[in-house]
Amino acid sequence: VYLAPEPILFYKQFEGKIKNKIINIITKHHKLKHLSKFGKTFNELLGLFNNKKDDTTKTALKYILENYAQSGKLVKVKNTWCLTSHSVKLSDLQKSQTEKIVSLVSNAKYSNLNFNEIQTDLILSQQELENLLYYLIENNIILRIKGSFFQKDFIEDVKTKLINYLQNNNGIKISDFKNLINLNRKTALSILEYFDEENLTLRKDDVRFLKKNTK
Repeated sequence: VYLAPEPILFYKQFEGKIKNKIINIITKHHKLKHLSKFGKTFNELLGLFNNKKDDTTKTALKYILENYAQSGKLVKVKNTWCLTSHSVKLSDLQKSQTEKIVSLVSNAKYSNLNFNEIQTDLILSQQELENLLYYLIENNIILRIKGSFFQKDFIEDVKTKLINYLQNNNGIKISDFKNLINLNRKTALSILEYFDEENLTLRKDDVRFLKKNTK
């Protein structure tokens, strides 16, 4: 006699309720962040089981998601689960708005912009602007660093300058980096900390060095 594994028995008990909740929560996510190609992570969906987040519920959720994937209702995009029917498409107005955002960020690259400054210039609601910024970040057009927005190409140029400098000098201080890229100290420090997080640089006291595996 075949006995179903405990997680499958657990799943069968709540099949209808849990399956509907999964679809509903992902659908709401896509509606709220309709310009994002990503959905809900496994851990976010695990929250549907409230405080019961043990190996049984994890295995049951994995079983449910795999069944949905096999039936063509869900698809995995990176580490998130999305509706197969979900797609991202900008309207003509949104295309125009994203172009304005990119222009604003590009023109302010030496003073950088935060969310409120962009919102004031474009007169968009918070949710509308968040969706457009998510779209631009996900598509590697702009970057968010310490609450400020930069054009990705600008940060790549800064990265190249920093690598070239460090390959020919024994480390760099914030004051030297500030002069190298012609930015104020606060912005220069934010960018250096970003490079630390990206494992490009290694900080020792107030000096940064290239990580050994950096080419």
